[in-house]
Amino acid sequence: MGRRRRESPAEGFLSDVFELCSLGPIWVGPLIAAIVFGIFFFLIPWFLADRVGNDLAAQMSKLPNGIFRNLSRFMSLPITAIILMVWGIAEFKKLARRRMSAAEVPDAPATRQRQPAEQSNTCQTPTCPRCGASMVMRTAKRGVEAGSRFWGCSNFAAKKCQGTRQVS
Repeated sequence: MGRRRRESPAEGFLSDVFELCSLGPIWVGPLIAAIVFGIFFFLIPWFLADRVGNDLAAQMSKLPNGIFRNLSRFMSLPITAIILMVWGIAEFKKLARRRMSAAEVPDAPATRQRQPAEQSNTCQTPTCPRCGASMVMRTAKRGVEAGSRFWGCSNFAAKKCQGTRQVS
């Protein structure tokens, strides 16, 4: 059995952002990016601002703060762009998961064919000759019988049952 690889702090941060973006609503990613941009571009430089007068010795002692202040402002856009890319990937994965789950469910509203109200009240639904499941009214879309109505098995999408009956 292989060892589990340790994550670097950057990988841990990105995986946390990815999880937060994929679990939250669509507006979470841009909000996180805006907050991080504000922290790096405004808040950190404000804390590191030189609050000394014109004394040259005092300004020289504050030199590392000036470097970190400029570095913080310089890194604000790339970090924000990385967060937005992670958010975009999370949103695409959510969309793909939704499409996959809709395709797996045979009775999903997008895939279910509705029967006319007068037809469902006047006749009973027959059972499938192959698997015994209930049948639904369908319309042939191809072939010689295109446009004609027939009974098709309700398990067609889930179990690939191809049982049919003619409408009598």
